[in-house]
Amino acid sequence: MEIITTSAGKKRLALNGFVYTKKKTSKSTIRRECSQRAAKSCKDAVVTDINMTTINKSTIHNHEGDQFHVEAMKLREDILSNATANRGQPGQILIDSNRQQTYHSSG
Repeated sequence: MEIITTSAGKKRLALNGFVYTKKKTSKSTIRRECSQRAAKSCKDAVVTDINMTTINKSTIHNHEGDQFHVEAMKLREDILSNATANRGQPGQILIDSNRQQTYHSSG
């Protein structure tokens, strides 16, 4: 389980090859719905406590998870953060992103 920041600055939860979008926050919980809710009519939702230490699944997905999509989102996040850190220097961004991807693959 991890939080991925999109290029638009939105926070998404990645869990077991699925991506969730935050829909509602209460004092003690956060409800996230499957990001494929509209495209595939998926009704799956995850409720976590505020600290994201406890997960309660409420329903089941009607489609397969896509770990490649999750990895692509993580790579885009890495590239964006490297672009910010290196002030958009293309060569350095590619080197840093390749290093991080190699590290993620071997770790």
